[in-house]
Amino acid sequence: DSTRLSFDSLLLKSYSTDVVKHLTFETNELEGNLTGEFNIVQLPDAFSVFLNRYYPAYIKKPKSNNISNENFSFYVKTKTVDEFVQLLDKRLKGFNDAEFRGNINLAKNELNVSGSIPYFEYDKKTFNNVVLESHGNFDTLTTKITTGDIALNDSLHFPRTDLLIKSHNDVSTVQIKTSASKTLNEAELNATVTTLSDGVRIHFSPSSFIINDKKWELEKDGELTIRKSIEASEVKFIQGEQEITIATEEAQDGTDNTNLVAHLKKVNISDFAPLFLNKPRLEGQITGKVTLSDPFGKPF
Repeated sequence: DSTRLSFDSLLLKSYSTDVVKHLTFETNELEGNLTGEFNIVQLPDAFSVFLNRYYPAYIKKPKSNNISNENFSFYVKTKTVDEFVQLLDKRLKGFNDAEFRGNINLAKNELNVSGSIPYFEYDKKTFNNVVLESHGNFDTLTTKITTGDIALNDSLHFPRTDLLIKSHNDVSTVQIKTSASKTLNEAELNATVTTLSDGVRIHFSPSSFIINDKKWELEKDGELTIRKSIEASEVKFIQGEQEITIATEEAQDGTDNTNLVAHLKKVNISDFAPLFLNKPRLEGQITGKVTLSDPFGKPF
C-alpha cells in the first residue's frame, strides 16, 4: 500500500571450520546466525520433526525420511520490525528489539528455544515483557511463558501472568496463574487442551479466581470446544450462593449458528463491572440469562 519500508541492504556470510558451519545474516532491522551441523535446505524439516510430535493436527510430518544429523544453535535479534510484522497480519504489531535463541540436536532428541519480547500487540490486545522458555524431546514439549502485563482493554489488565504448558500428541496440560487490578486479586486456571485440525477442545480441571476477596471455584469436567462455532458443556463457576454457568444452544434464526449462553444466579454485579467499565458505577444482584449470538462474527 505504497508504505516505504526500511530495507536497503542484506549481508550474508557463510564459512566452515572443520565440520562446523557458520551462517550469519544482517539487514537494517534484523540480524542472526546459525552455527553447527546443518543442511540449510532441511532446516524447516528439522523443526517439523519435533513439532509434529507435539501438534500433529497442525504440523505435518516431513515427507522426507532422510533428514541429516541436524545439530545446530540459532540466534535472532530484531530492531524496528513493527511494519514488517504487519505484512503477516495487519492485526499484529510490535516485536521490536526482541531476541530468540535455541538449538536442535536430532541425535540427542533435543529442542530448546528461549525468547524475550519487550512488546507486541494482536487485535488491540497488548502484551509487555514476554519471556519464553521451551524444552522438548521426541515425546513432550514443556513451555513456560511469563508476561509483565497483558491489557485486554482499557479496564482489564493482568500485570503478572505465568503460563505453563506440557504438550504431547495434540494434548496439552495448561496451568495459568495471574493477577490483575484490585478487583481481580488472583486467578489459577487448570485445563487439558486438545488441538483439533479446525480449533481446540478445553476440558477444565478444578480452578479458581478471587474477586474482591471472594473466591470463585470452577467445577471440574466442564468442557469448551472452539471451532468455527463454539460448544460449551456446563462450565460452572460457584461462590457461595452466586453461580455463573456457561453453555451453548442452537440459534433460533434459521441458521447453523450457535449462541453462547450464561445463566446467572444472585451475581453481585459490583464485583464484575469494574473489570469491563469504570463508569457508570453499577451495584446490586443480577439473576437471569445472557445470550451472545454470533460470538465469532458480529457478536450481539
